[in-house]
Amino acid sequence: MARYQDEILQIREALSYMSKTGLTEMATFKKPPKNVEDCMAGVLILLGEEDLTWLNASNRMRERDFMKRLLDFNYEDVPLALFRKLERHIKKYPEAFEFENVMKQSVVCASFVKWVMFSYKFYLMQYPEKDEGG
Repeated sequence: MARYQDEILQIREALSYMSKTGLTEMATFKKPPKNVEDCMAGVLILLGEEDLTWLNASNRMRERDFMKRLLDFNYEDVPLALFRKLERHIKKYPEAFEFENVMKQSVVCASFVKWVMFSYKFYLMQYPEKDEGG
């Protein structure tokens, strides 16, 4: 994990700049842009949530410890099955994980894109022998 420390610090920094106001505002979307909804489903996958709906994402974002869960996230503790589920999700909705694309729709969600994609990169480095078919 030590070799990823710089990247983890960058991700944590990006998340820490996210204001509570911005997070709360995003959570109040009744129907967010599709890419925002799909990106947040990726966040939910990594957090081990079964319910990937926007309603669940918005409820989680309102929880007092939501950001702490992301900031303290231990990438090494994620079961391989969740990484594989995330990989399928990213491949199904690639535009939801393109930083510039999501940034146009939600600055707050763009930070989540960075977090999810670092997690995915970590998975690819941890399991380089995995087959591309998932």
